[in-house]
Amino acid sequence: MSALRAGRGEPQPMARSHSHADVEINYVFGGDVHALVGGLVRTLRPGAFVVFWGAMPHQVLGVSEDAEYAWLTVPLSRVLSWELDGSFAARLLKGEALIDAHTRAADASMVRRWMDASTAERAPLDARGIEREIEARLRRLEPHGEDPGRRVTSRSLELVERVTTFLGAHYLRPIGLADVGRAVSLHPSYALTTFRRACGLTVGQYLTRLRVAEAQRILLTTCLPIDEVARRAGFGSPSNFYELFTRECGMSPGAFRRRG
Repeated sequence: MSALRAGRGEPQPMARSHSHADVEINYVFGGDVHALVGGLVRTLRPGAFVVFWGAMPHQVLGVSEDAEYAWLTVPLSRVLSWELDGSFAARLLKGEALIDAHTRAADASMVRRWMDASTAERAPLDARGIEREIEARLRRLEPHGEDPGRRVTSRSLELVERVTTFLGAHYLRPIGLADVGRAVSLHPSYALTTFRRACGLTVGQYLTRLRVAEAQRILLTTCLPIDEVARRAGFGSPSNFYELFTRECGMSPGAFRRRG
């Protein structure tokens, strides 16, 4: 599986939004960071602890002179393996940014420790210890009293990572269910059922969200016509794009572009 990746320093405004398949954690040590995250432009102040699915377009738009923050990414399949509340993954995969804006004294030193462990040569045991800390911190972002989490088998995790890797590399072109089965060397029905049980959504829903995320990026960073946005984001037709985008985002592509 992919390793944790991390970085820390003075954030720089980005010329364009970007996306990736991992879960991303941001922490603001100091100053203000103005960013597109979770579909909204937000001001993240010192002590803000932010978690979101990186497939949603995100971008640093501006920072104050004294801004300092850290970022860390964790493979989606790894997060799904943790025994988190059942709604946690659903909220992330819907594109929601989970933000704890209350300054917690322990967070700064904890995040620094994560940075050190993720950027230095460490034994596997150290990495597992950091992952347990991250899992424990994410638990404190969860709503309580909802569906219990699901334990996911290691075989399922391997399948999830193989499927998401394939979709992440090819989602801009037409993909059939048989293509997914061939990519992971399994019967399509078995692969799709296992993926749905592990992730709480179908391969088709995951594929749609990747394409919607790409469409959001294009809408926010170009003036291309909607029909061209649909084509570049991998949708079969403008009408299909309009319907799926509106369903996923709660607004039309044009409204999303105007709000951004």
